[in-house]
Amino acid sequence: MPVHMFGQPCDMNPILDVAGKHDLMVIEDAAQAAGAEYKGKKTGTIGQIGCFSFYLNKNITTAEGGMIVTNDEQVATRAASIRNHCRPEVSNIPNVPAYNVFWGIGWNARMNSLQAAIGRGQLRRLEDSNRRRTQNAAYIRHYVEEFEWLRPQKVIKDAKPVYWMQAFRIDEDSKIDRDEFTSAVSAEGVKAEGYTPIPVHLQELFTKQVGYGRTHCPFDCPVYGKKIQYKAGDCPVAEKLCKQDVVIPCYHSLRGSDLNDIAAALTRVARWYETKHR
Repeated sequence: MPVHMFGQPCDMNPILDVAGKHDLMVIEDAAQAAGAEYKGKKTGTIGQIGCFSFYLNKNITTAEGGMIVTNDEQVATRAASIRNHCRPEVSNIPNVPAYNVFWGIGWNARMNSLQAAIGRGQLRRLEDSNRRRTQNAAYIRHYVEEFEWLRPQKVIKDAKPVYWMQAFRIDEDSKIDRDEFTSAVSAEGVKAEGYTPIPVHLQELFTKQVGYGRTHCPFDCPVYGKKIQYKAGDCPVAEKLCKQDVVIPCYHSLRGSDLNDIAAALTRVARWYETKHR
């Protein structure tokens, strides 16, 4: 499941190669990357399934909810049924309507017509919205490029990002504490934060093995043949990056004055740190 973080497409070809060798399905998390492209293909349409979020802070919003896309008819049919309490499209039981038949455990994840209408309207504006986000992100990067220790997220070759947020990484050699830095920028009136302060594998869900009911399933599932535990040090690269990442807003609705405020706050704080660490 490749995740196109902050609107930046993953390098999909190597992922597809590994999936092909092991007969795996590729499910793209494009929640933050609606409209982004990799080698001319839209994110979410490269693997077998693409997942999009329509939460209120995404590039397209219906206030809540999301969407999956697929080119597999069976997956589409199954997904449509699961979001409707696992009701089939057509009943296979004589004299029993489909709405009274349930083949599995499903949910009520149906989007209503009002939300869909909002989403369709936003879809028509997506290209322009992403263009402005891209311009805003470039403006922010320009004003901090003098600070070599504040590294912008890398854009891979043949990718067209859409910048859900402008992400940076504080170089570990700088000895600058990420949380102190983001707190200082926020004190200047600009929202800045570490996006993933706790690595996924160190969330209590995994460390305390919070399972279903009173069990630890699926963590103590006999299929594994061994006890599964998650601890610090299991994913050293992720753990390091979770202490270094910084995200700055670059919403399409930002005005010129907003961008100037963001640039001024970042440069003011960054220059203070450079003076401090000379």
